[in-house]
Amino acid sequence: MGDVVAVEKPVVSHILPEYMGKNCSHCFKTMKAPMPCFYSTKVMFCSLKCRDAAASTYHQYEYKLHDLFIASGMSIICFLAYR
Repeated sequence: MGDVVAVEKPVVSHILPEYMGKNCSHCFKTMKAPMPCFYSTKVMFCSLKCRDAAASTYHQYEYKLHDLFIASGMSIICFLAYR
């Protein structure tokens, strides 16, 4: 008990809705000075580095459906499946 058996990098992850606006949408760290994305004001990042990394990969596709997923009341699984 207490020994680390394995450590894996996640295939996909997404911030829980209750932490949106408090934590970075890319690295999940607590934000001190939130930086909005280029496309949506509901998604925030902790730094220019995180915003650029998200915008150049998954976020350019995901932001279009972000409001729909949140408003629909579906679980976080829909975000994970889309990613």
